[in-house]
Amino acid sequence: MAWNFKNELKRKGVHLLALSFIAVFVLVSVNYGEQLALLALVLLLIVFLELEYVRLEMRKRIPVLWRLWRGKEQNRFGGQLFFLNSKISSDGLLT
Repeated sequence: MAWNFKNELKRKGVHLLALSFIAVFVLVSVNYGEQLALLALVLLLIVFLELEYVRLEMRKRIPVLWRLWRGKEQNRFGGQLFFLNSKISSDGLLT
């Protein structure tokens, strides 16, 4: 697949969606408490871990997102796992 500017904008749009993890944390923590907000992030991390398992170990393609991975990223963990892990760790330590 030829890589162009339009594909890169789509990839950056997905990266901006990662900011919604912070919005979910803030909304849940304000309305229901910080413990439940951390639990929501942990559940989200579990969902992404399962998707990564299917993608990497079982070699299945995720229907919409498989076109957005570059060649060098196709056999590695996605950045959302690292972001969620660090978000959970830092919020768990600071709250």
